[in-house]
Amino acid sequence: MEQRVGRDTQQNVGRNTKQHTEQHTEQSSPEQKGKFAALAVWLFVGAYPLFFLHGYADVAEAKFLLMKGILILTAGGIFLIQITDFFLQKNKAQYLWEKGTAWVRPLSFTDKAVLGLYISFLISFILSADKKTAWTGQAANGCGMLYYQLCFLLYFMVSRFYEPETRAWKWWFISTILLTGYALIQFLGFDFLRLFPDGAEGIVTDFLSFLGNTGVFALYITLVLPAALYFCCMADRKNFSAGERVLCHSTLYLCCAGVLCANCDVAYLGFAAGYAGIAILTARDAAVARRFLLLTAGMCCCAKLTGLLFFLCEDTVRNVSRMTSFLLESPLLWFAAAGSLALAALVSTRTVKVYRCICVAVTVLSVSALGSSFLWFSVVDRSTPLGGLENYFRFSDNWGTERGYIYSRLLRVFGEENFFRKLFGRGPGMTFPVIQAHFREEMYECFEYVYDDAHSQWITLLITTGLSGCLWMLTALASGIFRALKRGGAPVLSVLLMVYVIVSTVSITQPVTGPFLWLGLGVAEASVRGSHKTSP
Repeated sequence: MEQRVGRDTQQNVGRNTKQHTEQHTEQSSPEQKGKFAALAVWLFVGAYPLFFLHGYADVAEAKFLLMKGILILTAGGIFLIQITDFFLQKNKAQYLWEKGTAWVRPLSFTDKAVLGLYISFLISFILSADKKTAWTGQAANGCGMLYYQLCFLLYFMVSRFYEPETRAWKWWFISTILLTGYALIQFLGFDFLRLFPDGAEGIVTDFLSFLGNTGVFALYITLVLPAALYFCCMADRKNFSAGERVLCHSTLYLCCAGVLCANCDVAYLGFAAGYAGIAILTARDAAVARRFLLLTAGMCCCAKLTGLLFFLCEDTVRNVSRMTSFLLESPLLWFAAAGSLALAALVSTRTVKVYRCICVAVTVLSVSALGSSFLWFSVVDRSTPLGGLENYFRFSDNWGTERGYIYSRLLRVFGEENFFRKLFGRGPGMTFPVIQAHFREEMYECFEYVYDDAHSQWITLLITTGLSGCLWMLTALASGIFRALKRGGAPVLSVLLMVYVIVSTVSITQPVTGPFLWLGLGVAEASVRGSHKTSP
């Protein structure tokens, strides 16, 4: 009898020990997965922008290689944890069912839109006439089906397992300081890291920093600058230390210098969008609004000091664009700084609502005026001479450095496609083959070169994945922006996503800054899930 009781006791202890082990595994797994997701975010914002192998000779390939390495390390780690959990379960079928329902039930509208976009890409790839090119993206700087699958993996890994925290912002700002600092040195005429390959003297002005093309650098800077501006404004509310304040301000002012060094109208478009978004976002609190206006004056002074630095290095500095020259030589920035200081003196708790209405009204009226002017001079009045504004307000083949030419031609090709290609496109990464097939000789005759991209990520998406891809992408981004703004704990992410949407209309499709779209969308979704505690 005593022996039987002893055996029963040992069995109960064994069962309890196994149940305790399973419970401990279930409790520790999310934390372990969260560490891998956090590592992915830290590597993307900290190491990824600074990584290169052979300078500008293979900058896109180097970034793509690091992207794959980061995801193999982090997503692979999460997968191994998940497999380990599975084999430790006694009832594996029930475990799979519970895990499956835990993933499906809390799918947000953004998640469903991203899944819809993935299905559109998959169908587009299956219907593609050249699956090898569509898979590798060899004709699109690597932006093929493989690249987009990694982007979708990045989004779901970050949105499911990442817990937003401040260390990621710090890593991002530190890497940006190094990036923009070297870009400024390069613009002044010094490239001590020798990023340019031999015989590249003719393309020196087209490349900058560790990101490659100046347009790519401009897009990246316009994503960091609004974030730095927002955290500078919120330093008191977030109880930042002195070191954190210095980090935010250094990032902000170096990004202002970076916008001038980018020498690209895309940078000014992104800056305007980000500045307007942060102005409205910070207009709810009088103290934060005053800080925003003081920082505006500081940015204007920083731009003028950068112009002075250009003047002192006039023997080696690169030539500046028409827009940059106008800003540096005109008194507009001094007027803007004085106006910001005067407005800061007027903003108080009583007048902050009026100030916010002014911010919204100025933004709406500015967008309406610019859009109306563009439509009027492009459609109604095409005869009035516009001088230097011709390239901005009148659409033609020469508009936007020949963007008008390629936009109109590719839209015409899309209009002539059959039903399935209109719906699903020609396959990921297939824009250049379309340009080669239809406009190669014509472009060589007119411009002596051939575009390898539409120079608009939305038109590229339309050609490669059709209407379905464009609609799902627009839905995913609109949902992510709305959820981050209204329901999440990081409303600044909604501004960054909005900036990307705007700038991507006139920027090339490439795998250098592309992952930041999916990273930002994933972090925005993670912030919403964290605030509502709905993550599985």
